Amino acid sequence: MEEKEHSTARLLEKVRERFNMLIPVMLQMGIVEDLLDRKVVLSEEDGPSYTVSITSAGMAVSEGDDPFCHARLVTTRDQWEKILTGKKTYATVFRFELDPVRAVVPLKDMALVERFSSVMQAMVLLPLG
Repeated sequence: MEEKEHSTARLLEKVRERFNMLIPVMLQMGIVEDLLDRKVVLSEEDGPSYTVSITSAGMAVSEGDDPFCHARLVTTRDQWEKILTGKKTYATVFRFELDPVRAVVPLKDMALVERFSSVMQAMVLLPLG
């Protein structure tokens, strides 16, 4: 059961490693410009939260919530596993395509969440060694 409890953190760490490996290319191509200097909180419903900070130096992940984040993404542990293994994107959560969780994303955060979801999905699916 303990491995299950830490699966979100472990999978998020893999995303962070890939992101940091590719940040020079993504910066050069302008892929992450709109995500720079942003903080996004990823939360498990009734579970831990992780703050993802994105800068030109890369992505940092810390356990815990940040009240000054730019957006908050919430779903269940099982849904995070699907998202962080490439089976679903976070966008499917707020479009109500994943059951039973109905995560609400405020309109002001929608563009950031869509972009973050797309970049995160690319980090999950890229076939890197």
